[in-house]
Amino acid sequence: MDEDHSKMYHVVDPRSVKVRKEAQWFINGVYRWRCIAAILWMLLLLPAICFTYVAILQFDPLNLQRWVLTFLTSMLSWHPWLMVVLLSVNLIIFAIVYATCFKVNKVIKIERLAILSYKFRPSRIALVIFHILSGISSSWCFSNIVKSEFSSLIIHSNNGYYVNEKCLLMLTFGGCMGLVYGLQYITNEMEYLQFPVVQQHKVFRIKLYLSNCLTTPVGLTLRTIRFYYIFYYLIGHNFLHYIEFLLQTSASKPVMTSITSFMDLKLFLTLTISGSILILLWDLTYNLLNIFLTQVLTFPVESQFANQKFRTLSWALQCKEIPLIRYLGFLDLARLSEHVIERRQQIFSLSHPGGHPRNWQDIATECFYAVEDLIQRLTHAAEIIYDNSEDLRVDLRDYNKEILLERSSIGLRQRQNTESLSERKLFTAGLNGKSPLSGNKDIGSRIWSRSPDTVTKKSRNGYRQRIVDNITIAYNKIREIYSTAPYKIALFPHKIRIFLRYSYICRYFLDKLPEASVYELYGNCQLQIFSIDAISLLAVASISEDKYGVLQRSLKDIMSMLIRLYQVMEKQSSIMKNKNNRHPTRSLNSKRVTGEISRNKLKTSVEAAILRLIVAFRENLSDFRLGKDELGTLRVIIQRSGYEEII
Repeated sequence: MDEDHSKMYHVVDPRSVKVRKEAQWFINGVYRWRCIAAILWMLLLLPAICFTYVAILQFDPLNLQRWVLTFLTSMLSWHPWLMVVLLSVNLIIFAIVYATCFKVNKVIKIERLAILSYKFRPSRIALVIFHILSGISSSWCFSNIVKSEFSSLIIHSNNGYYVNEKCLLMLTFGGCMGLVYGLQYITNEMEYLQFPVVQQHKVFRIKLYLSNCLTTPVGLTLRTIRFYYIFYYLIGHNFLHYIEFLLQTSASKPVMTSITSFMDLKLFLTLTISGSILILLWDLTYNLLNIFLTQVLTFPVESQFANQKFRTLSWALQCKEIPLIRYLGFLDLARLSEHVIERRQQIFSLSHPGGHPRNWQDIATECFYAVEDLIQRLTHAAEIIYDNSEDLRVDLRDYNKEILLERSSIGLRQRQNTESLSERKLFTAGLNGKSPLSGNKDIGSRIWSRSPDTVTKKSRNGYRQRIVDNITIAYNKIREIYSTAPYKIALFPHKIRIFLRYSYICRYFLDKLPEASVYELYGNCQLQIFSIDAISLLAVASISEDKYGVLQRSLKDIMSMLIRLYQVMEKQSSIMKNKNNRHPTRSLNSKRVTGEISRNKLKTSVEAAILRLIVAFRENLSDFRLGKDELGTLRVIIQRSGYEEII
């Protein structure tokens, strides 16, 4: 099972004194203030939402004058405002919990058991319970804003105190809505911040959300209420008896015992409106936090003061302890590369004294590193898929360890009768992995300095003997390492997994889902999209703004990197398609759709960047000195886009 790295991916994770000092300005001056601003927006909208709820419930089409007077009386009385204050406290706690749970880097699990254990870990179960309690308390506030038959849980009569079952019905419905929204929060991975495709000012983003904010809450409430009616009809009397036992009230006759009692139109409208408003408030709090935290943060390209060096753009691009700073840095870089001329000129400037392009070097290093890392992962995954016909994906983090274990056992069984090609694969796998052989740099060159086909027949036996001897030495070293106690302890979970896989049920949960491999590769590609957009836009702007040729020297490297990324994406996609055709599996729709969406976003960004460079440098493409394969890839991209006249 994959290791849990969730602690590494929180939005704010100051794990050392040094990091806290460097990022104190961001935590106190940016992150917390943005959260406070989102909460203030929510508090400003809360009274309008609550009194809209009051106006809808009190609406009387036969007597509009009375309806207006009743509504104004409710607004001027203190009791509804007290409920609004209680709802405000509830939502503030909600916002604080959301702000502490946000992440930017996705923790991707592709095994069924790993997915279930990660999504329903204790912290997430506690969050669902918090949603349930918040739903119950919010429903109580909604039922008391308007004086009606749902207001009081306990009814006083001449014979004693009784439980108001209709109020209990509304409270349990609020808990049910909290359960549904909590499970939706877990399954839809709402703890990850979503950066918009098109950056807008937060006012326009809030306006766009508010214009379509009622569709989702009403639909979710209507889908929930039909199952809730069945649920309460079957076991609602148990809740009633339990509340009577807790409150020590007299036994009351259940009211909601027949189907006709659930057909009350006023009850249905009250539950529907209160449930929709409840989901709207939670969704509004979540989206306001997401909008404010993903808003563009401007970092200075360079700073002349020592105390400001931890606020520059290059520091933000390198900040890995707080991932949100790094994401905001790449977002700011993508924005300035297209819109801000003054800051672009700072990137193209030279240091004084010295005349070194330090700003461009720092930015280019991080952008190239992010894209090259993705290229290596895609290439590695394509090689694994191509070489392994059984599994479509081997865990990239545990690849070296698994290859070492498997190849050592294969070498022991086949060392007496081994073909030359399989021997070379064995040694290349051992040399690439973290094994004792990786320190001996002369083994590979000494064995394969000459091809087996050119070795004379007389020396072939000695040549094979040297290979077998090296295999024996490698196996003995591996055996010595894995015979020690620490390695035996480390391999104990692996042995348990092998034993459990003999059971069909256990193997079903322990098998890796091939349809989720695309999601694993492209799930965290937002940084690469920012990097590709920024570096291509800077390259286009360098035609008229790069006076010293700072970026012009890297144009060929930029074009080659983008073409290689496009080629490896096409290769990996074609291999995955062929494997899926030969080994059809049941698809995991959510993972497949999310992975395909991320892959399409990245591919669109790469194609747009390449076309942007082609259009800008159409007269100087020959100076890039691209190879035949790269030119062929350019022709394919151009033909798909409709720019055949360029090449």
